[in-house]
Amino acid sequence: MNHKKRNIFIFSIIILLLANCAQTGSLSGGEKDTTAPQIDSTETTSNYQTNFEKQDIEITFQDWVQLNDIQKQLIVSPPLEYKPKISLDKKTVRFEFDKKEVLKDSTTYVINFGNAIGDITENNKVSELRYVLSTGNFIDSLEARGKVLDIDKNAAAEGATILLYTNLADSVIRTEKPYYFAKTDKSGNFKIENLKADTFKVVALLEENNNYLYDSGEEKIGFLEEPIIITDSSINKFDLIIFQEEKKLRVTERKTKNYGKAKLVFNTKPEKLSVSYDSIQQVYHETAQDSILFWYDTDADTLDWNIYLAQDTSFLDTTKVKIKRDTLFKKRAKLRAVKSKDEKNRLMQSEDFLLAFNHPIYKIDTAKISILEDTLKNKITTVVAVDSSSRRKISFRPAWKESQAYEIVLLPDAVEDIYGLKNQDTVSRKLQVLGEKELATLNLTFRGLKPEYNYLMDLITNDKVIEQFSFTGDTAFQKSFILLPGKYSIKTIQDSNKNGQWDTGNYDNKTFPEKFFTTAIAEELLANWDREQVITLEDGKPAEQKGNRGRKPEGKQETEKESEQEKEKRKN
Repeated sequence: MNHKKRNIFIFSIIILLLANCAQTGSLSGGEKDTTAPQIDSTETTSNYQTNFEKQDIEITFQDWVQLNDIQKQLIVSPPLEYKPKISLDKKTVRFEFDKKEVLKDSTTYVINFGNAIGDITENNKVSELRYVLSTGNFIDSLEARGKVLDIDKNAAAEGATILLYTNLADSVIRTEKPYYFAKTDKSGNFKIENLKADTFKVVALLEENNNYLYDSGEEKIGFLEEPIIITDSSINKFDLIIFQEEKKLRVTERKTKNYGKAKLVFNTKPEKLSVSYDSIQQVYHETAQDSILFWYDTDADTLDWNIYLAQDTSFLDTTKVKIKRDTLFKKRAKLRAVKSKDEKNRLMQSEDFLLAFNHPIYKIDTAKISILEDTLKNKITTVVAVDSSSRRKISFRPAWKESQAYEIVLLPDAVEDIYGLKNQDTVSRKLQVLGEKELATLNLTFRGLKPEYNYLMDLITNDKVIEQFSFTGDTAFQKSFILLPGKYSIKTIQDSNKNGQWDTGNYDNKTFPEKFFTTAIAEELLANWDREQVITLEDGKPAEQKGNRGRKPEGKQETEKESEQEKEKRKN
């Protein structure tokens, strides 16, 4: 082999060796790390110290860590007068008391970091890290626990604060921070540890500013009627219900951007509100959720229009609407039919059909409205009128026939709104009136009622109240309904003061919200079936539900048997 060939051979061998070395293994991330950071006890301030003197607390971990939402996660109980400083240096979290902070004598402090600390790679959290220290010669070891329910949502209250006060004055919740406190978890449960034996006022708050004071009408509150005495021999378990006190009604927003429509938004539903306004050409208003909607029309080029609000015969507010006439409004705007939750294409014989529009209706030309019966298109006589509940809806009240299909037709110019606009397109709606065999019967029986209370009851389907009724003066009550098939529930309010409405509680008056509960009808209502439901109440709660389908309609057994035979044929 000559010199040149030998060099080429050696160079090839080197390249091959380098390639093999580079391919000795493929890169792999391995299994995902799920281990939370571990504390390095040799570099960390000792936990559970007694006779503690104010000093910085350092917690050092074996790995680098990060802080997550530390200001919301950190809880110090009893609360400090001044905000502590939390800092991070690689593996060490440092807690620094403010220089002006004076710790209470003979007091156990608990510093809870929550889930704020996680490792730097996967953010695996250190679960509920707590530092406990005492300025006295022992650490308090008692605890209290329980659950908080949000009555407005009828569900567990997550993130509510439980506050314990050694000052038993009623005003303390507005002037002082609590001695102990804790937060509820997702299930509404709480646990307060390292308590001293004492007597405490107990309050629960659901607040956004986290200042541990009841200082906003938007906050929810709950409380125990009497203070609790915590000892090492007592069962320190209690539950609370939080609620929002009745708000003083006020306007929070005024929307008057476009000509022809104005909107007032309130801090709560504007019930029992008297509304009046300066006279102009056309105006109509209606309440929707937490707002009042206004539609208006005027010939004035500019106008300061006043809306006057009053509640319980007392003046509440005056709102000025600055109107500047829009000459293009009526050229751009259109009157059209819209879908609403009140429009149904399957009706019972006793129901009206409701058709909604985007503007309030001024007048109807009945000559241009027809109701056609079934496929023969027979025109029937009907009553057509603007609905009494809303001028944006038209109600149709013919003598419906059972098991009959209908079509409602509105020709162009059949409807005119308050702006003088008319529908330009033909409006058509098809519907079916159900017969007796297509409907369901619900027979309700309530037991365990208290004669001294008035009971308000709502029958609900698809989050809509379809019937309201009340009962008082006896321990039992029965009522039957003919209904469309579907799922239903009953909301029952124990109207203690018999004023015909549900009332919330009040901290200063030491009153609690009136009890209410919602009970689902155990099974979906089926066509041509009777459903029996018994609801037994104990202490204002549904203690028992019993239901059955009741009697099968005549001929049902044979129909079901034939259906089973058909199934067997298909299988074979």
